[in-house]
Amino acid sequence: MSDVLAAIVQVSALVFVVASILAMGLSLTIPEIIAPLKSVSC
Repeated sequence: MSDVLAAIVQVSALVFVVASILAMGLSLTIPEIIAPLKSVSC
């Protein structure tokens, strides 16, 4: 039973991380992604 619970926790954490990354990526527009790449303040 403990092994099943551990597996569920690991899968849940992975799904949460992937969903968070996708949500952040999909909320950005193309100009918002390109703007930091254009700034040349070295």
